[in-house]
Amino acid sequence: MAILEISVLKEIIEKVPEDFDVEFYDRNTTHQLSDKVEIDVSGRN
Repeated sequence: MAILEISVLKEIIEKVPEDFDVEFYDRNTTHQLSDKVEIDVSGRN
């Protein structure tokens, strides 16, 4: 699996048009991203 750095994620979200939704799938559930994203890096595998 590729690692997505925060700076790259920020660039992607900034370029997405207002009427689009940004989502990610974590192998169990699809999550929708908003303009505020919190990431827990302490739970790394």
